[in-house]
Amino acid sequence: MKDDLNLYDTSDYDKNNVYNLPLVNKKVIGKMKDENKGNIMTEYVGLKSKIDETLKPKGVRFGRSEIYNIVNKFHEVRDSICVAQYSKSNNERAVLFVKMKDRFSLNEELITRIRQHIEKELSSGHVAELILQIDDIPEWQPIFWNSNDINDYSVSLEAIRALQIPDI
Repeated sequence: MKDDLNLYDTSDYDKNNVYNLPLVNKKVIGKMKDENKGNIMTEYVGLKSKIDETLKPKGVRFGRSEIYNIVNKFHEVRDSICVAQYSKSNNERAVLFVKMKDRFSLNEELITRIRQHIEKELSSGHVAELILQIDDIPEWQPIFWNSNDINDYSVSLEAIRALQIPDI
């Protein structure tokens, strides 16, 4: 762990911890937090996490499947994925990627229709700040199917960066 300290949040460790690790990376997005504060884990109970990640941009909490249920009704859309993107100051925005069916492309008219339908059926707080066309939805792991047969992807920060989303 010492060799890869830049990957971890050790801010909750005791100042005089037996590993002599510095207290670094407090609440830095993407850093692994050792909730055990350096103590050796002797027991573990694994709980199944929620399959559908929740987002909370603009103060509105929602599941991605709420967006998919609307967007995937558009006959031009083959698939979509909605992810959270965070700024350096930890502000969140929703980014919606849309994979189009053959012979269709994402244009301003379709973006407007998507936004209007999301706002009408849910609220303005559910509308993704950024809607982008994507050639294919990467096969991020793990992939689940929720009870509504909706794609659910666990997205890593590296995968989001690879998509070159414009910064907030």
